[in-house]
Amino acid sequence: MKNIFQKITIKEIPDFDFEGYYWYSNERKPKRVLGGKIDQSIFSDLPFVIEANFFSKKENVSIQVKNIDGDYYILQFNLSSIQDHHLIDKQDYIAHDLVDIKKYKMMEAWEERSDELLEGMKTLVPSWTAFVGFIND
Repeated sequence: MKNIFQKITIKEIPDFDFEGYYWYSNERKPKRVLGGKIDQSIFSDLPFVIEANFFSKKENVSIQVKNIDGDYYILQFNLSSIQDHHLIDKQDYIAHDLVDIKKYKMMEAWEERSDELLEGMKTLVPSWTAFVGFIND
C-alpha cells in the first residue's frame, strides 16, 4: 500500500470533477460541492477552511484538507492503485450537518505493527482514511 497518498499544495489540486464539502471557520455547517472543479479561492486566510474532503469518482482520487495553526495540509489519495486488500475497508457514516446528504463513505486502511507493550506481537493501527463520496439513499 505504498504511494497511496502524497502531500500537495492548493495550486496542485487537480482540475477534476469533484463532490465533497468544505467547512469555513465562521460557519455552523459545511458547504457542499456536487460536481465541478474545486475553486481554489475558497482557501482564504479569514475565514479559513477548517476541513474539506473531495472525491472524483471518474479519476478515483480523494483530496483531504485540514487547517492546522493557520497552515493548510492537503493530501491527495490515488485510490485507483488499491486492489482488494484485507486491511482496507469502506465504512458509511451519517452526515449530520450536510443539507440533503444522508450518508458519506470513507475508505479506511490499517497496517500491522509490532507493539512493545504486547511483547512485540503485531497489532493493527490506523494508517489513513480517505473520503470516497456521498450516499443518497
